[in-house]
Amino acid sequence: LETCEQMCEATNILTRAGMLACCVSAIVQILFTLFPLDFRILYLITHISLIASRSEICWDKFDMNYRNQCLNGNWQQRYYFDHASLTCRQFWYDGCRSDSRNMFEDHLTCQWLCESQPMYKSRACLQDFDNHYRDQCNGGRWRQQYYFDRNVKRCIPFWYDGCTGESENLFQDEMSCLITCENPTKKDRE
Repeated sequence: LETCEQMCEATNILTRAGMLACCVSAIVQILFTLFPLDFRILYLITHISLIASRSEICWDKFDMNYRNQCLNGNWQQRYYFDHASLTCRQFWYDGCRSDSRNMFEDHLTCQWLCESQPMYKSRACLQDFDNHYRDQCNGGRWRQQYYFDRNVKRCIPFWYDGCTGESENLFQDEMSCLITCENPTKKDRE
């Protein structure tokens, strides 16, 4: 870390992105002189990309345009990193385009990339299921989704047609529900 700071201070870089690029470059130089190729590749894939992802993607300003209806009301559950609360928040997305990259397909990805520690026991697991999610809202484009029933402590499948609701207790696939709600202590699934 000291080498990184010394190298980057000498370049008179003023921006956060420039400092990040300089430090990544310094780390890569150190890796290529000290460690075998297999370790270097693994490190670069798992660490360097995450550092860049956190600073660039998570800190992009969330574009409220993402919340607008741009397609045929084919709403999908998405997440963004909220800078005020430093947590990932759910929103409903209908295909609007933006330059902001602060949008994630699932809660765990957002938490993993943007929050310091993923919260595997999400508040969504504790919320009541909104039965409005079972209604027909998208012209019969039914697909299987899951919610967590806290009374039986299990992920329950149901047919979903894209209705919006107030509850975050809605998961696109069984694995997301299982990891988030049924097995919250199993943090590392490698």
